[in-house]
Amino acid sequence: MEAALARLPEGEPARVVDVGTGTGAIALCLASERAEAEVWATDVSEDALALARENAEANGLSERVSFAQGDLFGGVAGVFDVIVSNPPYVAETEREEMDADVLDWEPELALFAGEDGLSVISRLVPEAKSRLKPGGSFLCEIGYRQGPEVVEIFKANGFTDVGIIKDLGSRDRVVHGTA
Repeated sequence: MEAALARLPEGEPARVVDVGTGTGAIALCLASERAEAEVWATDVSEDALALARENAEANGLSERVSFAQGDLFGGVAGVFDVIVSNPPYVAETEREEMDADVLDWEPELALFAGEDGLSVISRLVPEAKSRLKPGGSFLCEIGYRQGPEVVEIFKANGFTDVGIIKDLGSRDRVVHGTA
């Protein structure tokens, strides 16, 4: 979250989209921290968007965030200054390692992305590159074992200044790059 905020200039208008918003936590936080930003939240799941809308209403942010249902950037037009995403990234082969509470609570659609966990990210990265303004930033949450592979996907799609942000456990958690 802090990394996304750092890429948004304070006091200046910016377009931001949270792809795969789920409950809307990231989009709502960005909207609350940057009142001048135009914030979009997309998700393939109408149920997830309904919950995100409820959360926006509960936090007094329903006028600050626009919601669109669709795959990846479906339902949103134009280019953005910052794109953030917490896409499905769990490999089917990791299912056995997952905590039962996560499997019972989270929809499979929000978790699993093919045998290697990269099927959504592999589609998302090139589309994100085409939807960013020159110099714009893309931040994508990843599985802790996927850092080097996702860095290569970013580089292969023309991103520069590609790096990895570690989580509190010092595991790879977010790959970021500049268009």
